Amino acid sequence: IMELIYRNDHQVCSGDAEGLYRYICESIKPVEVPYVYHYTSLDALFNGMLLEQPVNGMQICLWASSVLCVNDTQEVRIAFDFVRDHIVKIEDTNDDVDMMTEMMAGYYVTSFSLLRDSLPMWHRYAKNATGISICFDVNVLRQSAKDSLMKCVYLTPEVLDKIRSYIKDSKPVSCTFGQFALVCFVLLIGLSKSKDKEKVAGRISAFLDFLMSLKNMDYIDENEVRLFVVEENSNAKSRVREQKEVVEYVERFFPKEAIVEIMVGPNNADKEKTAFFIKRYLHRIGMSHVKVTTSGLHYRG
Repeated sequence: IMELIYRNDHQVCSGDAEGLYRYICESIKPVEVPYVYHYTSLDALFNGMLLEQPVNGMQICLWASSVLCVNDTQEVRIAFDFVRDHIVKIEDTNDDVDMMTEMMAGYYVTSFSLLRDSLPMWHRYAKNATGISICFDVNVLRQSAKDSLMKCVYLTPEVLDKIRSYIKDSKPVSCTFGQFALVCFVLLIGLSKSKDKEKVAGRISAFLDFLMSLKNMDYIDENEVRLFVVEENSNAKSRVREQKEVVEYVERFFPKEAIVEIMVGPNNADKEKTAFFIKRYLHRIGMSHVKVTTSGLHYRG
């Protein structure tokens, strides 16, 4: 790594590493709202999310899908492309897809939104607004999981300008994709001179969280919050999505108090009947505390 960081005895990138690290920490602050919302299909609710028989006191099961299986495959690369395009200039880079895939394989994500009743979210993530929006209590999620719960950082011009302001004297680097990622970890948060192992580990963790939270500014209207899970392959499972592709995922379990409300989408064929039967089902499995509502939005499809 050090050979890649320095070329002809000159560091390939310099600047205010401490300032950049502080900005990264400010950007990935914990979610400070009481509730987040997960948009999904009715099928997901009845076929895996709600457990009729609690497991070790837990009655809610969320699936965190591999970041390699997200709907928008460009999201997998956005963090690395961002660094390559805006911070460290890369020349003759060997785009080692296998290396990238191996590096990202242990990361899983479940997505939420800060928006309770949103037309774009209904359309994109709840089966064309026929599904549901589930309100989760942030404190219960946080108490029950050791994973990171963070708001996405959207790559707006203002964010890009802010990050660039900390970087100076960027020089071209020739390396493979895997080497490039390692160089970025070291360069951007000033680790090359640090001998404090805990400090190094903490900064690497913060930088990884920052990279994983980046999202294209075109989706800023989603106000996304991500639950990130790092898990061993031995604990992962696989399923087939819509008879088209294999999706790898891991399970995370939560107590029934994690769900506060379930809202039926505005394009559901019979919202009131659907809400009625959801209420009856929740009562049968001991979750009558959950409020069931219907969206008040007008949906034109």
